[in-house]
Amino acid sequence: MQHDMLSEDLRGIVGAKLYEALSPVMTPSIRHVAAINTIGCYLLCHLTDCEYDVVAGSVIVRQGGAPLGLEADASRVDDDQYYLWIERRQDDGRVELVDFAARCWADWAREEQVLWLGPAPEIVWTYVDELRETVARYTPNAEITNMVRVALHNAFRSEDAPPEVAQWESVINATLELLTQDRRSLEYMIARGIAEPAGPSQN
Repeated sequence: MQHDMLSEDLRGIVGAKLYEALSPVMTPSIRHVAAINTIGCYLLCHLTDCEYDVVAGSVIVRQGGAPLGLEADASRVDDDQYYLWIERRQDDGRVELVDFAARCWADWAREEQVLWLGPAPEIVWTYVDELRETVARYTPNAEITNMVRVALHNAFRSEDAPPEVAQWESVINATLELLTQDRRSLEYMIARGIAEPAGPSQN
């Protein structure tokens, strides 16, 4: 069954509530891209009942200044030498791309002493064939993507899961709770059968 992307309003709400839930747990930064987008991936799977998955590789981002990039290196996966984002392939072959970590780009540029003009995007959420090169270029690495997916699969299903898994699950649950406090996302969640109808006190 074909599922379109969430509406632009809902995308913004999901991104904002995810960061609100993240803030007590970690300071969002380029060093936490993998965690942010892993959490975001599982959150989207739950919200939409669609098959989102993480993709690893290289990235080059631009914002009117000098390009800022991270080159993936399969020999340095343990050192987090890769960038992680989210994709979903639709029935018609188009690929949806989501990057909840985009708002970290401006801070990343300052850390790297790279010229950055203007604010970072709140989120990148588009189809791959519509992504403008002036925003970013994502280059998947099949080897690293497979390594990351296998590691996540094993971690989430292990009886002795690493502590990060419980932390990520708590952020997902906190985000879902925050989404019920916004009228627009609550209506969506009720329609999807994720939440129960609430009283008239919702915003």
